Amino acid sequence: AGQRDEALALCRQLQTHGDRETRQQSRRLLYILEAPKLQSRAEWLTQIPDLNDAREANRSWVAGQSSGKSSSKPKMPQPSATEPFEPINPQESRGFLGLALVASAAMLVLLWWFAS
Repeated sequence: AGQRDEALALCRQLQTHGDRETRQQSRRLLYILEAPKLQSRAEWLTQIPDLNDAREANRSWVAGQSSGKSSSKPKMPQPSATEPFEPINPQESRGFLGLALVASAAMLVLLWWFAS
C-alpha cells in the first residue's frame, strides 16, 4: 500500500516479539522486503498486447456484418434441428469397449490379488 518504511519498521520491531512463530515470520518478511531489486532484461519479459485495439476491430467487424457487408471469414455450418447429435457407429466403438472391459477385468484381478 505504499508504506514500505512502516512495514520495515514493524518487521524489525516484531523480531523481539514473545511468540516464536511471529518472530520467524517477521524475519522472513524482512528478508523479502530488504532484498535488492533484480535487474531484468527486455528479452526475459513477455509483452502482452493491448486488447483494446482487437475489441474495437471486433466491434467494427460485427457492425460490418450487420450492415450486410461481405467478409472473408467463412461461416460455420449450423447444426440441424432434426439431428442434434451424430449417431454412434457400433463398429467404431467396439475397440474401445473391448479395451475398457480388459482394463476393468485386470483391475479386479489385481484388487483380488492384493486383498488375499
